[in-house]
Amino acid sequence: MTTPSKSAGAALERYLRHWRERGALTRESAPKKSQKPMTIAISRERGVGGAAIAKAIGEQLDWPVYDCELVELISKDTGIQAQLLESLDEKSTNWLSECLDSFRKEKTIGGSAYASRLVETLFALSRHGNCIFVGRGAAQVLPAKRTLRIRLFAPIEARIKHIANSQNLSAEEASKHIEEVDKARDSFVKKYFHKDVADLHGYDLLFNPLKYGTDRSVEIILLALKQHVEVLGQ
Repeated sequence: MTTPSKSAGAALERYLRHWRERGALTRESAPKKSQKPMTIAISRERGVGGAAIAKAIGEQLDWPVYDCELVELISKDTGIQAQLLESLDEKSTNWLSECLDSFRKEKTIGGSAYASRLVETLFALSRHGNCIFVGRGAAQVLPAKRTLRIRLFAPIEARIKHIANSQNLSAEEASKHIEEVDKARDSFVKKYFHKDVADLHGYDLLFNPLKYGTDRSVEIILLALKQHVEVLGQ
């Protein structure tokens, strides 16, 4: 079993409870039309404050936030993933199988066994609903109907300034850091899912959070989520 970091381990304890609670809720009664499971998937350029925004949304909605570290951990650890899959009811398991079959038929997944486990993890967590994903291709993978897919971006100058200030780096160091991280994130999605994070047609909401600040950005996303849920309920 993979040894999680201290923060990831603490988060997993909370999320294991979330899986059990959501599973019990689903088994007790079928969700009403307005209670269909929803998720938020955030794709972001480096240096726009995506993690802080996701955390703030999670606090407002009381939803768990799955960042790259946690998704990686769950996908690679067979024991943890087994607990996740066991927390799904029969209907959810059937839905998961259908989604996975459809995804593989489209040949949008790489040949890596890890990629298959990663997709399975994302779909399973999404089926529980009421959660937020940051990165790891969630915005490119999850079903559009029940996922608010967000792309956060900003001019490179603003991102360099943000990273330089938050991490005490020179402008040159911040620029190099941003270039490396963005390249790694983009390559990950292309390698495993054959998708392009720069394809604007794959998102429901795109905006520059550095222009509005964290609080206002959260308001924008929550308003978009409300509209998404209302459309789904029609």
